[in-house]
Amino acid sequence: MAISGTLRDARRQPVPFASVGVVGTALGATADEAGRFELTRAPAGPVRLRASWGTSPPSGRYMNSSKISNLP
Repeated sequence: MAISGTLRDARRQPVPFASVGVVGTALGATADEAGRFELTRAPAGPVRLRASWGTSPPSGRYMNSSKISNLP
């Protein structure tokens, strides 16, 4: 399974070059300049993603790995 999406901040602006990972695994990726990311070989079923950028504390969201994620 693959998880892909666009990271956006509280103002709904894309977050470039943020780190995104699946909690509890070594899977991770860096978003591009438009905030887009893709995690390949994600486990099937619900997973928890964690994103961090700049000085913001990490944020997370549960999702099903067959869906596209947009983290706030």
